[in-house]
Amino acid sequence: GAGQLALHIMIWVLIVFLAGTDIKEEIYFQDLNTCLEYSIKINNQNTHQRVAGDEIYIKTYCVPKKTD
Repeated sequence: GAGQLALHIMIWVLIVFLAGTDIKEEIYFQDLNTCLEYSIKINNQNTHQRVAGDEIYIKTYCVPKKTD
């Protein structure tokens, strides 16, 4: 149905910023749940970094992107 079609038109981009650096990566996913799972796992690394008093930490966002 129309719902299936929408999945192919929209993709999700996991944007990963390494704060304190110029590093920015974009990773593409076909569904939001998978994007969020990766986002959570990546963000979990921050706990260890912050405890160590590191100035560099990770920020992640899942954003929708329309495909052409």
